[in-house]
Formats: sequence, C-alpha cells, structure tokens
Amino acid sequence: MIRPKVTIIVPVYNVEKYLTCCIGSILSQSFKDFELLLIDDGSSDLSGEICDDYVEKDARIRVFHKENGGVSSARNLGLDNAQGEWICFIDSDDWVEVDFLKELIQYDSFDLVVGGCEGVGCMIYSTKRNENLIIDFKQPNKAAQILNANNENTISAFYYSCGKLFRNSIISQYDLRFDIRMKMCEDTCFLIQYLIHVNEIILSNFSLYRYRLSSIPSKYASDYNCCKTHIDLFDGYLSELEYILNDKMIILKRKIYTAILTQYLIHLKAIENYSVFKQEVCAFNDDFTYMFWKEMNFGRIKSWIYCLIFRFPLLGYNLMRILLSYKR
Repeated sequence: MIRPKVTIIVPVYNVEKYLTCCIGSILSQSFKDFELLLIDDGSSDLSGEICDDYVEKDARIRVFHKENGGVSSARNLGLDNAQGEWICFIDSDDWVEVDFLKELIQYDSFDLVVGGCEGVGCMIYSTKRNENLIIDFKQPNKAAQILNANNENTISAFYYSCGKLFRNSIISQYDLRFDIRMKMCEDTCFLIQYLIHVNEIILSNFSLYRYRLSSIPSKYASDYNCCKTHIDLFDGYLSELEYILNDKMIILKRKIYTAILTQYLIHLKAIENYSVFKQEVCAFNDDFTYMFWKEMNFGRIKSWIYCLIFRFPLLGYNLMRILLSYKR
C-alpha cells in the first residue's frame, strides 16, 4: 500500500448534525493524497452509522469504533493507526475550505505548519495573519522573543491542534500523545510536547479552517477542580519548553493561564447551575490573585481588572462580547 502524504484524524462523538458537512469538506479537497481516519468515540446518536456509510463511498476512509474515552483518547487511537507522512487534526463539528490541505502542504519543509482559523457562530476571534511568520527553534533566544511578543494571533496558534500539519516522524520518534487527564485545553499540552522537538515552524497567512463552538467542553468549564488540575499540568509541560527556550516564556505562560480562565466565560451560558458556578469562579479567582500580581507580573491595575471580571462572571461575559464586537 502506498503511504499517503497526509493522515487526517477526526474524533467523532454525537455530532450527527454536523458530521456530513465536516466529512464532505474533507473529501472535496483539491489536494487528494490523504487518508481520513474517523474515530467514533462511543457515539449514542447516528454518528457511527454515518461514518460507516462513508467507508463504502471512498477508499481513503477508515473508521474505528471505541468506547467513549474523550477526544484525547480518540486522537491517540488515530495516531496509533496513522500511515501518512503528516498528521492533521480536524474536529467533527468544524469544516475546511477546498484548498485547505493544498495551502498547508506547500510548506512541507517545516516541522509544523500552522493555518489560521475563523470562528462561525461563536465569539472566537479570527487567527488570520497578514504575512507568514517563521520561528526557528534552533535559535532559542530569537524564538522566545517572537513568542513573547504581545501578539495575540501568534500566541493563539498554540491554543489548538486543529488546522495544522505535524510531522508523523517526530510524533512517532518521541511517542507523543494527547494527555487523557486533560478535559479541556488538551491541544496546548500536545503542542508544547511537540515544539520541544522541532527545528523551524511556520505560521501561514491563510485562514481556511472554520471553527464551530462546541457545547461539549462546557461541562468542564464550570468545574473549579478541573481548571486547577489543568493549571498544575500546564506547569509541568511549560517547564520543559522553558528549559529549551532559556526561561524566556513568561508571556506565553501568562496567556495560557488566562486562556484557561477564559474558558469559564466562553461557555457561561451553557452552565445550568449558575450560583455554584459563580462560587467556583470566585474560589478560583482568590487562589490565583497572588499569581496574577506576583508570579505572572500582570501589574496592579490589570490584576484588579481580572479579579473583577472573574468575581462577576456575567459582567465579564458581556464585556468580552462588547470588546469582540469592536474588534470585528
């Protein structure tokens, strides 16, 4: 069997409403040299049957059915069975434009190719860039300077694993996998592990990945203990990357911490028991006030702003909507 250039891994869980759109956009790619792995993570709706139907239509598709274990375990099963030179992750409720793979694969001399994404029907901002950005991890000081730059589009590229090309040889050589302990923001930890082993990466100036806000992560966003655990896990992963980049990662760490906290606000409306949620956010806020002031060096005024927002989550949610509307 001829090895495909790209393996696309799509974890599937109860997305019958969006799955046809996702798979259809992948099969319509102008770049054809890929295999598609659909990982049914114990769906209770018709998602599994939809996956099986597509196997009969296209020989490039393989389907795996497993017990429900979460998106990380589903992606890991895909990695275990991937045959392509490159790995690409796409979420099953998202879709991609027709030249998505064609644009990514032209940069196959790099170890990581990052495409932008644009949110649909949600508050997420666009990560489209005006020009390509190359980061050379063989020059740690220079790479750290770029990552420490106060550029949200640069930092946000490391929040998610979808819409990128990863070298399968690097993933296989270092046995890289998603951490199944993570229930949200698991993408960032995988990326941190991967970045430790790369030379050059490119953040491209095209944006052909379409992101749809999922309701699945919302059940984790209201769990204080879950978020505290994530902070602890991030410390371990980031300490490895800080060592590679000579301890110049303070701004990246600061933004990742903030991104975890922001999960509370993004999924606020999906939380049923708001009073419990508010208590948990306040507890989380109290625990990390010292971190904001001292360890993360936010500054007194900005720290008080964060404390105010997370003390009054509804206020924070509405402020985010107002700010994002102005950005558009």
